[in-house]
Amino acid sequence: MLPSGPRWSDRRFWGLATARYILGIPPLVDMDDARLVEWLRPVFVHYLADPAPWI
Repeated sequence: MLPSGPRWSDRRFWGLATARYILGIPPLVDMDDARLVEWLRPVFVHYLADPAPWI
């Protein structure tokens, strides 16, 4: 059975945006955009490219 609602990866993108821009988590706010992308690229590639665990 597939979960309903937004894709799992979509929720991670929103969580990151919320943590950085709304909650102002200092390590995320202090990181420049290029470093943040470098740090998170493998995680998001995994979320978007690998099969979901329920498939």
